[in-house]
Amino acid sequence: MLYQESLNRLLAHAVGSTPYYRERGAYRSAVDNPTGWNDLPLLEKETVQEHFADFLSEVFTGPACRDQIDIRHTSGSTGQYLNVYWYKKDTVRAAVPHWLIRRRLYGIGPTSRMVYFYTTEYQGNTLLAREDETLAARDEKSLGFCKSGLTDTRLRQIIERMKEYRPDWIQAQPSVVVLLADCAEEAGGDLSALLPSLRMIELTGETLPAATRERLSRVFGCPVVNFYGCNEMGSIALDTGEGFRCFDSNVYLECLSDGLPAADGDEGDLYATTLTNRAMPLIRYRTGDRGRLWRQADGSTRLELTSGRTSDFIVTPGGRRINAYVLLRPVDMINQRMGEIIRQFQVIQEGPRQFRCRLAVKEAYRGWGGTLRELFIENLREDELKEADWTFEIASHLFPADRTGKLAFFLDRRPAEGGEQHG
Repeated sequence: MLYQESLNRLLAHAVGSTPYYRERGAYRSAVDNPTGWNDLPLLEKETVQEHFADFLSEVFTGPACRDQIDIRHTSGSTGQYLNVYWYKKDTVRAAVPHWLIRRRLYGIGPTSRMVYFYTTEYQGNTLLAREDETLAARDEKSLGFCKSGLTDTRLRQIIERMKEYRPDWIQAQPSVVVLLADCAEEAGGDLSALLPSLRMIELTGETLPAATRERLSRVFGCPVVNFYGCNEMGSIALDTGEGFRCFDSNVYLECLSDGLPAADGDEGDLYATTLTNRAMPLIRYRTGDRGRLWRQADGSTRLELTSGRTSDFIVTPGGRRINAYVLLRPVDMINQRMGEIIRQFQVIQEGPRQFRCRLAVKEAYRGWGGTLRELFIENLREDELKEADWTFEIASHLFPADRTGKLAFFLDRRPAEGGEQHG
């Protein structure tokens, strides 16, 4: 196996410094048996949530390293929350292959001027509770806009601010950039002329249809690339127009069918093993996505995603589209305030003003439905959502869709004409 040396080194580190792996014989045995990789257990996010502290390396998360730890927060796009610990030097190491491609193909480096969109902002490991979250300038090389309040008026203001800022690149979800393109086209503006400094757009976090990619490249007048990654692993793969190529020095990706390795080109569930994150090593971890893998003759790995994360829009009674990512903010704020009590969540729009929120919380908080409802609505930034009719359900666990194995954090179930449902 081409990855054997890196996998053996990671496995030995995990067993030697991490309680979860040290206490389980299958991992200890695999250290001395390099051919036993496929016999190792598969890891689910629920297991990591349940045994979180046992996945932290005693070497890299002890008192001596406390100031050298970054805590990443999963976006919640799958409706399941998790904090992920990274040693800061490993964060940099994991990003190097990605930055090398950005530099080589597009002239983009760490000092290039970037525009990004956020749900909640962190300074270090501290969540920032801004009174005005419509704009956040972190430093001269990055300009961030909140995903809340993306009305046509606000989108026009963002485009004007971007014009003044002269960004080199944009990193965002496809659904956000589509809103910018729609706004500009409806106003008769030419984004390629308004943003002549733009060298590329890097889209991430959602499925990117080919037609959407082509349209955005035309509207903005620059290349559009598709990035696949997650906070647990960092950079996994990048598609610059010829399909996804994996960052093989950072992640070992497997495609499994019924728990067994799928043949090259056969569809299966994607499992990832970090080769870089020593603070919280995750081995054979389910990503929640499905795809196909091809091992190339040169040792590289090619990936095709066949199902992944999608984003619907919330639609107000007046027809305004609101990016569903605004629903992540209340959960972030509650978890920060009350100690990561929400493990899963899902919001279902059942009518123009009717929403059902399902929260899976720690057992000690199952009777806190009224308080959680109050905090959730309080931390919404959109007036139309604050004033809507909300129903809350508190549960111990939410089950994902049978077809994808993923829990969508937002579902559009409004009745359509003829009695059918959206989505």
